[in-house]
Amino acid sequence: MALPILGALVALVGSELLKKFAWDTVKWVAQRAFLLGLCLGVGPIVLFRGFSLITRYMMDYAGGRISAEGINPITVQLVGVGGWMAGCLMLPEAFSIFISFCLLSFGLRMIRVK
Repeated sequence: MALPILGALVALVGSELLKKFAWDTVKWVAQRAFLLGLCLGVGPIVLFRGFSLITRYMMDYAGGRISAEGINPITVQLVGVGGWMAGCLMLPEAFSIFISFCLLSFGLRMIRVK
């Protein structure tokens, strides 16, 4: 008579331990997937928006200073040539790829099992 009760007790304890292990595993995978998605999906967009905002403020400030003080036109042309060269060398795209690589590296380091 004691054998069925002992078997039921072992099954109950085993199933509870298995449920806890499975829940912890699912929680760990979901947490890592969320963090990786955050780093790879949202991170580059936020960084791009931030850099675009900073660039816009800098350009507005420079435009205001040029119109207020009357800077030499050669300076304005040289700055324009510098921007054109940066566009030809695809520096914004290269910077975006570099930042994405850094975020991917960070995300993969977070996933690494200790």
